[in-house]
Amino acid sequence: MPGDHNAMNSATAAALAIGMGADPEVVGRSLSAFRGLDRRMQDLGERTLPGGGAVRVFDDYGHHPTEIDATLRALRHSAVSEGGRLVCVFQPHQHSRTRFLLDEFATSFEQADVVIVPHIYFVRDSEAEKQKVSAADLVDRLRTRGVRAMHLYPFGAIVEALEHVCRDGDVLVVMGAGPVWEVAHGFVAQGEAESPGAAVAG
Repeated sequence: MPGDHNAMNSATAAALAIGMGADPEVVGRSLSAFRGLDRRMQDLGERTLPGGGAVRVFDDYGHHPTEIDATLRALRHSAVSEGGRLVCVFQPHQHSRTRFLLDEFATSFEQADVVIVPHIYFVRDSEAEKQKVSAADLVDRLRTRGVRAMHLYPFGAIVEALEHVCRDGDVLVVMGAGPVWEVAHGFVAQGEAESPGAAVAG
């Protein structure tokens, strides 16, 4: 699993286990056998594009600025090949969190080449809070930092747009704690419908 944060998590888990008396060889084998969790840099496979070429697709639960930055850095260094781009679909989770951390969110996408932002996932906030911030506010902040960003909705429109945005060698990561995973799975399924067997599990 890529990423400094995953290396640190693994080292910490190993140190704790060995410190409590576990056999170091067993700990090593266990860590080697770990294949990750659903929605944590989950590799959904390669999606063949209509004009040829392929895009690697990942799904991730990250919805806090530090999670986003760590995941994008890990994918940038481990999955994006020379000439490829990192395309991110990010659904902000909760209006109040988005408003309070807007500047932090804006800086957490510096590793991405393209960011697509659907509506903020409305949960645990009042209607009054909902009116104080929108996905367009995040897009504006990203653009001022030189990130190519756009606001699109609904999810079906994002899947359609990805057909034109993505190109051979790109890595697509879909991020957020809401139902935005539908975009990642929808994009992969669209490729399977167009060309059976086009998506290959990672």
